[in-house]
Amino acid sequence: MEAVAELYVAPEISEAMASADMPSAESVKAKELELRKREIALREIELRERRAERVAQEIRWEEEMELRRAEYKHLQKIDAEQAEQESSLAARTKKFADSVEHVFIKMSDDLAELPMFFCWC
Repeated sequence: MEAVAELYVAPEISEAMASADMPSAESVKAKELELRKREIALREIELRERRAERVAQEIRWEEEMELRRAEYKHLQKIDAEQAEQESSLAARTKKFADSVEHVFIKMSDDLAELPMFFCWC
């Protein structure tokens, strides 16, 4: 009798327990809706973070470009000053003197060697 009772009663109890464990369609939809809302909120947070990173990168890029522009202007100023100095009479004279320096024989400071210097020239 117990075996027969288990055959008839056990399926009814298991069905009742299964139906109690299964969530209703409305609760499933509500959970899915809540899950999608959380996903959307997470995506919005990620988008805000990406925008903030992009803005920070643009700021760094602008600062770097401003620094490079200032450095370029400084180098242009230095080049202009060097060109002006090289074109001056004193600079050209010095350049000529440096290029001719090794062409001529150097006269000795020793008085004994003076006659020899003038003989070779």
